Amino acid sequence: MIEKLFKSMFPETSIDTMLDVETRTLPIKEYALSELAAKQILPDFFEPSCKLFTTAKIYNDILQRKKNVEIKFLGKKKVVNCTLVILSDTAQIRVMFRQSHAKVFIGAKCEGKFDIRLNNLKPTICVGDAVTSRGMHIAVHGTGISIGKQCLIGEDVVIQGHDAHGIVDIDTLELINSEDAQTIIEPRVWLGKRVIVLPGNRICQGAIIGAASVVTKDVPACTLAVGIPAKVIKHGVTWSRSRYKVDEECKDFINSL
Repeated sequence: MIEKLFKSMFPETSIDTMLDVETRTLPIKEYALSELAAKQILPDFFEPSCKLFTTAKIYNDILQRKKNVEIKFLGKKKVVNCTLVILSDTAQIRVMFRQSHAKVFIGAKCEGKFDIRLNNLKPTICVGDAVTSRGMHIAVHGTGISIGKQCLIGEDVVIQGHDAHGIVDIDTLELINSEDAQTIIEPRVWLGKRVIVLPGNRICQGAIIGAASVVTKDVPACTLAVGIPAKVIKHGVTWSRSRYKVDEECKDFINSL
C-alpha cells in the first residue's frame, strides 16, 4: 500500500532515494482528518476528502494528544483533498495546514523535531526514511520540497520552498519571483546548524553544508560547501555520524558510489 501511495503522490520522485524496502511493507490504515475534528482533536476545517495514512500506534498517539505528532490549521476556510502520510513514531512532527491540496509524506525511523508549514495552494513535502533533525523549519509552497533518506539536519535549519513576499520590477511592475521551483535535498546530506536553503536549489547526495551557510545554488555530490552564499571548498568528501570512526552507514554509501 505504501509504495502505491508514494508513487501516486510523487510520481517524479524515485522511491529508492526516499524509502527503504522494509518501510514499504509497514501496516498502515486510512483515516479521515474530519474524524479527528469530530473528536475535537482538530478544528472543524477539514473536509472528508482530507486523508491521514499512518500506523495504528501513531493514530492512537494523536488521539491521546501526545506531542510526537501535532496537526494544526492556520487558515480561515475549509480545506479539501489533502493527503498526510506519517510513518515515523520516533520523531516530534508538527504539520500546519493553511489551504487545500497539500501532500505531506514523512518516512519511517526519523528522529528529532520537524516543523512543517504548508502555505498557499498545492504545497508538497516529502521526507525520506531515517532523517535526523535537531530543529528544522520548512515552509512549503507549490512545487515543494523533498529531503532524501538518511539526511542529518542541524539546529535551526530553514528550508524554503518559496519566497515569503513578492519582488517587483519597478519599471514593469511585474513580479520576478512568482514562479514555483522545487527544492531538492538528496540522500545523506548533512546540513549544519542554522543553514538556510533558498528555493529552487538541489543539494546532491553525500554533500556537507557548513554551519550558518546560505545555499543559493546547486551543490555537487560529496562536496563541502560553506559561507554566504555557500561555495564549495572541498571535493571528494562525505560524512559519518560518529566523529571517532567511519560508521557502517557511511561505508555502505561510499561503496555504492
